[in-house]
Amino acid sequence: MRQGTLTSDGYLLAEGPHLLEDAQRAGCEIAVILVGESAAKRMGVPTGSKVVTDKLMKELSATEATQGILALVRPPQHKLADMFQKNALTVILDGIQDPGNAGAILRAAEAFGSSGVVFLKGTVDAYNPKCIRASAGSMFRIPMTVGIDAAAIPAVTLYAASPRAAKTLDQVDLKLSCAFVIGSEGRGVSEDLLKRAVAVRIPTKGVESLNAAVAAGILLYEARRQRKAS
Repeated sequence: MRQGTLTSDGYLLAEGPHLLEDAQRAGCEIAVILVGESAAKRMGVPTGSKVVTDKLMKELSATEATQGILALVRPPQHKLADMFQKNALTVILDGIQDPGNAGAILRAAEAFGSSGVVFLKGTVDAYNPKCIRASAGSMFRIPMTVGIDAAAIPAVTLYAASPRAAKTLDQVDLKLSCAFVIGSEGRGVSEDLLKRAVAVRIPTKGVESLNAAVAAGILLYEARRQRKAS
Protein backbone atom coordinates (compact mmCIF):
# COMPACT_ATOMS: atom_id res chain seq x y z
CA MET A 1 0.00 0.00 0.00
CA ARG A 2 1.16 3.52 -0.79
CA GLN A 3 -0.05 6.31 1.47
CA GLY A 4 -0.88 9.77 0.19
CA THR A 5 -1.67 8.88 -3.41
CA LEU A 6 -3.17 6.17 -5.55
CA THR A 7 -1.43 2.82 -5.68
CA SER A 8 0.10 1.69 -8.98
CA ASP A 9 -3.20 -0.16 -9.58
CA GLY A 10 -5.30 2.97 -9.05
CA TYR A 11 -6.60 2.41 -5.50
CA LEU A 12 -6.67 4.82 -2.58
CA LEU A 13 -6.35 3.96 1.09
CA ALA A 14 -9.64 4.54 2.93
CA GLU A 15 -9.45 4.30 6.70
CA GLY A 16 -12.28 3.71 9.14
CA PRO A 17 -15.71 2.05 8.98
CA HIS A 18 -17.53 5.20 7.84
CA LEU A 19 -15.35 5.75 4.77
CA LEU A 20 -15.64 2.08 3.92
CA GLU A 21 -19.44 2.29 4.12
CA ASP A 22 -19.44 5.45 1.98
CA ALA A 23 -17.32 3.72 -0.68
CA GLN A 24 -19.58 0.66 -0.64
CA ARG A 25 -22.77 2.75 -0.94
CA ALA A 26 -21.21 4.65 -3.85
CA GLY A 27 -20.59 1.34 -5.61
CA CYS A 28 -16.80 1.75 -5.69
CA GLU A 29 -14.64 -1.25 -6.44
CA ILE A 30 -12.91 -2.46 -3.27
CA ALA A 31 -9.80 -4.61 -3.68
CA VAL A 32 -9.22 -5.59 -0.06
CA ILE A 33 -10.48 -4.82 3.44
CA LEU A 34 -8.12 -5.25 6.39
CA VAL A 35 -9.29 -5.38 10.00
CA GLY A 36 -7.01 -5.28 13.04
CA GLU A 37 -7.34 -8.02 15.64
CA SER A 38 -8.67 -5.69 18.33
CA ALA A 39 -11.18 -4.07 15.98
CA ALA A 40 -12.34 -7.52 14.80
CA LYS A 41 -13.12 -8.50 18.39
CA ARG A 42 -14.89 -5.21 19.01
CA MET A 43 -17.05 -4.90 15.88
CA GLY A 44 -16.79 -8.22 14.12
CA VAL A 45 -15.27 -9.07 10.76
CA PRO A 46 -16.93 -7.53 7.67
CA THR A 47 -17.71 -9.93 4.85
CA GLY A 48 -14.71 -10.50 2.60
CA SER A 49 -12.20 -8.83 4.92
CA LYS A 50 -8.89 -10.13 6.23
CA VAL A 51 -7.83 -9.94 9.87
CA VAL A 52 -4.28 -8.67 10.47
CA THR A 53 -2.24 -8.00 13.58
CA ASP A 54 -2.68 -4.70 15.41
CA LYS A 55 1.02 -4.04 14.80
CA LEU A 56 0.59 -4.25 11.03
CA MET A 57 -2.59 -2.17 11.18
CA LYS A 58 -0.73 0.57 13.05
CA GLU A 59 2.07 0.53 10.47
CA LEU A 60 -0.39 0.88 7.59
CA SER A 61 -2.58 3.51 9.24
CA ALA A 62 -2.20 7.18 8.29
CA THR A 63 -3.41 8.30 11.73
CA GLU A 64 -1.86 7.99 15.19
CA ALA A 65 -5.00 6.40 16.64
CA THR A 66 -6.06 3.87 14.02
CA GLN A 67 -9.73 2.94 13.75
CA GLY A 68 -8.72 -0.63 13.06
CA ILE A 69 -10.05 -0.98 9.52
CA LEU A 70 -8.50 -0.11 6.15
CA ALA A 71 -9.63 -0.67 2.60
CA LEU A 72 -8.16 -0.26 -0.86
CA VAL A 73 -10.84 1.56 -2.87
CA ARG A 74 -10.83 2.49 -6.56
CA PRO A 75 -12.24 6.04 -6.71
CA PRO A 76 -14.73 6.91 -9.46
CA GLN A 77 -13.19 8.25 -12.67
CA HIS A 78 -14.63 11.28 -14.45
CA LYS A 79 -13.80 13.40 -17.48
CA LEU A 80 -13.28 17.15 -17.33
CA ALA A 81 -16.12 17.67 -19.80
CA ASP A 82 -18.54 15.94 -17.43
CA MET A 83 -18.27 18.89 -15.04
CA PHE A 84 -19.09 21.59 -17.57
CA GLN A 85 -22.40 20.39 -18.93
CA LYS A 86 -25.56 22.51 -19.07
CA ASN A 87 -26.11 24.66 -15.97
CA ALA A 88 -22.72 23.66 -14.54
CA LEU A 89 -21.58 24.81 -11.12
CA THR A 90 -17.97 23.73 -10.98
CA VAL A 91 -15.26 24.31 -8.36
CA ILE A 92 -11.67 24.71 -9.54
CA LEU A 93 -8.91 24.27 -6.96
CA ASP A 94 -5.95 26.38 -8.06
CA GLY A 95 -2.96 25.58 -5.88
CA ILE A 96 -4.77 24.74 -2.64
CA GLN A 97 -2.09 23.13 -0.44
CA ASP A 98 -3.89 22.13 2.74
CA PRO A 99 -5.44 18.66 2.31
CA GLY A 100 -7.98 19.42 5.03
CA ASN A 101 -9.17 22.47 3.09
CA ALA A 102 -9.36 20.49 -0.15
CA GLY A 103 -11.39 17.72 1.51
CA ALA A 104 -13.73 20.22 3.16
CA ILE A 105 -14.30 21.90 -0.23
CA LEU A 106 -15.23 18.53 -1.73
CA ARG A 107 -17.78 18.10 1.05
CA ALA A 108 -19.21 21.61 0.55
CA ALA A 109 -19.35 21.06 -3.20
CA GLU A 110 -21.49 17.98 -2.76
CA ALA A 111 -23.66 19.65 -0.12
CA PHE A 112 -24.53 22.62 -2.36
CA GLY A 113 -25.05 20.76 -5.61
CA SER A 114 -21.80 21.40 -7.46
CA SER A 115 -21.39 19.60 -10.77
CA GLY A 116 -17.82 18.67 -9.93
CA VAL A 117 -14.42 19.65 -8.51
CA VAL A 118 -11.27 20.13 -10.59
CA PHE A 119 -7.84 19.77 -8.98
CA LEU A 120 -5.40 21.75 -11.14
CA LYS A 121 -1.75 20.79 -11.38
CA GLY A 122 0.11 22.19 -8.36
CA THR A 123 -2.84 21.55 -6.04
CA VAL A 124 -2.55 19.16 -3.11
CA ASP A 125 -2.89 15.43 -3.78
CA ALA A 126 -6.62 14.69 -3.80
CA TYR A 127 -5.87 11.22 -2.41
CA ASN A 128 -3.92 12.44 0.59
CA PRO A 129 -5.33 10.60 3.66
CA LYS A 130 -6.25 13.90 5.35
CA CYS A 131 -8.10 15.07 2.23
CA ILE A 132 -9.95 11.76 2.03
CA ARG A 133 -11.01 11.99 5.68
CA ALA A 134 -11.99 15.67 5.45
CA SER A 135 -14.21 14.93 2.45
CA ALA A 136 -16.25 12.58 4.70
CA GLY A 137 -17.01 10.31 1.75
CA SER A 138 -17.88 13.09 -0.71
CA MET A 139 -14.97 12.18 -2.98
CA PHE A 140 -16.69 8.87 -3.68
CA ARG A 141 -19.87 10.64 -4.83
CA ILE A 142 -19.09 13.99 -6.45
CA PRO A 143 -17.42 14.09 -9.90
CA MET A 144 -13.74 14.98 -9.57
CA THR A 145 -10.71 15.25 -11.84
CA VAL A 146 -7.07 15.71 -10.83
CA GLY A 147 -3.85 16.97 -12.39
CA ILE A 148 -5.56 19.25 -14.91
CA ASP A 149 -3.77 22.07 -16.75
CA ALA A 150 -5.41 25.47 -16.31
CA ALA A 151 -5.36 25.88 -20.11
CA ALA A 152 -7.70 22.88 -20.42
CA ILE A 153 -10.53 24.65 -18.56
CA PRO A 154 -13.26 25.27 -21.18
CA ALA A 155 -14.79 28.63 -22.08
CA VAL A 156 -17.14 29.09 -19.14
CA THR A 157 -17.77 32.08 -16.89
CA LEU A 158 -15.17 31.96 -14.12
CA TYR A 159 -15.52 33.70 -10.78
CA ALA A 160 -12.31 34.07 -8.79
CA ALA A 161 -12.57 34.56 -5.07
CA SER A 162 -10.49 37.64 -4.17
CA PRO A 163 -10.67 39.71 -0.96
CA ARG A 164 -9.84 42.92 -2.89
CA ALA A 165 -12.27 42.49 -5.80
CA ALA A 166 -14.50 45.44 -6.70
CA LYS A 167 -17.60 43.29 -7.11
CA THR A 168 -19.19 41.57 -4.15
CA LEU A 169 -20.78 38.14 -4.34
CA ASP A 170 -24.33 39.50 -4.26
CA GLN A 171 -23.63 41.64 -7.35
CA VAL A 172 -23.05 38.76 -9.78
CA ASP A 173 -25.55 36.46 -11.50
CA LEU A 174 -24.76 32.85 -10.63
CA LYS A 175 -27.83 31.27 -12.21
CA LEU A 176 -26.10 30.33 -15.48
CA SER A 177 -23.24 27.86 -15.99
CA CYS A 178 -20.16 29.02 -14.14
CA ALA A 179 -17.16 27.90 -12.13
CA PHE A 180 -15.60 29.20 -8.93
CA VAL A 181 -11.80 29.36 -8.80
CA ILE A 182 -10.42 28.90 -5.29
CA GLY A 183 -6.79 29.99 -5.12
CA SER A 184 -4.01 28.85 -2.85
CA GLU A 185 -3.95 29.89 0.78
CA GLY A 186 -0.82 31.98 0.25
CA ARG A 187 -0.87 33.56 -3.22
CA GLY A 188 -4.53 33.35 -4.20
CA VAL A 189 -5.70 32.66 -7.75
CA SER A 190 -2.96 32.25 -10.37
CA GLU A 191 -2.46 35.14 -12.81
CA ASP A 192 -3.54 33.21 -15.91
CA LEU A 193 -6.91 32.25 -14.46
CA LEU A 194 -7.39 35.64 -12.83
CA LYS A 195 -7.16 37.25 -16.30
CA ARG A 196 -9.99 35.00 -17.52
CA ALA A 197 -12.17 35.41 -14.44
CA VAL A 198 -14.51 37.91 -12.85
CA ALA A 199 -13.05 38.67 -9.43
CA VAL A 200 -15.61 38.65 -6.60
CA ARG A 201 -15.29 39.13 -2.88
CA ILE A 202 -17.36 37.95 0.04
CA PRO A 203 -18.41 40.95 2.14
CA THR A 204 -16.85 40.60 5.59
CA LYS A 205 -16.56 42.73 8.70
CA GLY A 206 -13.25 43.16 10.48
CA VAL A 207 -11.59 40.33 8.55
CA GLU A 208 -10.10 40.73 5.09
CA SER A 209 -10.01 37.11 3.96
CA LEU A 210 -11.54 33.76 4.87
CA ASN A 211 -10.28 30.21 5.00
CA ALA A 212 -10.42 28.68 1.50
CA ALA A 213 -12.94 26.01 2.47
CA VAL A 214 -15.18 28.53 4.26
CA ALA A 215 -15.06 30.85 1.24
CA ALA A 216 -15.90 28.01 -1.15
CA GLY A 217 -18.87 27.03 0.99
CA ILE A 218 -20.25 30.57 0.99
CA LEU A 219 -19.80 30.95 -2.79
CA LEU A 220 -21.54 27.65 -3.45
CA TYR A 221 -24.37 28.44 -1.04
CA GLU A 222 -25.03 31.77 -2.79
CA ALA A 223 -25.08 30.07 -6.19
CA ARG A 224 -27.54 27.48 -4.93
CA ARG A 225 -29.71 30.20 -3.33
CA GLN A 226 -29.89 32.17 -6.59
CA ARG A 227 -30.69 29.10 -8.64
CA LYS A 228 -33.45 27.93 -6.33
CA ALA A 229 -34.99 31.42 -6.30
CA SER A 230 -35.08 31.72 -10.09
